[in-house]
Amino acid sequence: MNCDIYKISISGLPGGHSGVDIDKHIPNAIKEIGFYLREFYPKIITLNAGEAINSIPRNAVAFI
Repeated sequence: MNCDIYKISISGLPGGHSGVDIDKHIPNAIKEIGFYLREFYPKIITLNAGEAINSIPRNAVAFI
């Protein structure tokens, strides 16, 4: 079986602290890439995102 693999990424979002900045409507890289991917229903190979456990992620990378 032949499959094409694509890398999808989002980067450069402002990011923030999940406890302090949660009410500032800062875009979350995981939510943004998920919003894009749900249009295509891909098979996700990997999804890496977030810089710390308590951060609003600035970057996300998915291989589909």
